[in-house]
Amino acid sequence: MDTFSFLLGILLLLFSIQLNEWWLSIGIIAVLIIMQKSLKMTVAILVSSAIFFLVKTADVKELWPWVVVGLAIVAVLLSLKEKPAQPEFSPEMLAGLGGGGEGGMGGGYGGAY
Repeated sequence: MDTFSFLLGILLLLFSIQLNEWWLSIGIIAVLIIMQKSLKMTVAILVSSAIFFLVKTADVKELWPWVVVGLAIVAVLLSLKEKPAQPEFSPEMLAGLGGGGEGGMGGGYGGAY
């Protein structure tokens, strides 16, 4: 799950908790956990939902903007990871495509199509 879908899910969770729709909140949490591909994001979803529930039950309405900003920062920090290096381009990569590594469409063929 990428950062955008994490933040979108967290915002949906925020709206459902604000509207006191607890069944919808639990459903959103379940769907978000099922969509996860890493344990790190699953833990982030569980921690964020626990923070939302604690802030809602404590009835501290002035903390909501700080909670949302903090979770957005956590989402960005979780998405910062080293990307695998892209292989450099070489003409041999096109050899299997019928180009023979010479460029152009069908440059390795001498006959007509």
